[in-house]
Amino acid sequence: MSARPNYARFPGMGDLPGDSSNPNSPDYVERESILDCPNETGTWLAENMAEPIQTRAIEIIGDFLAGPRDQFANARLLREVMDLAAKCEDAIRAFEAKGDDA
Repeated sequence: MSARPNYARFPGMGDLPGDSSNPNSPDYVERESILDCPNETGTWLAENMAEPIQTRAIEIIGDFLAGPRDQFANARLLREVMDLAAKCEDAIRAFEAKGDDA
């Protein structure tokens, strides 16, 4: 008799109930939107908005680094990055709405 456990007899991570993100789980839920999955969101942004995001991010960071790094600069940096994220979200939602209508 072996003292080692036989791992082939145990369910894998995806086989365990309660994991709604793993397709092998009985509780798996199919994603309804690109925004529901970080990997899909990042991939979509890289394929569809890389240039405008990079350009705007470079401008935002450049302004921050070249200016006084005080409380107001920190707040402005956060506000501008949040605005960029909102524009990306709006673009994804518009893309998904267009896909539903087509």
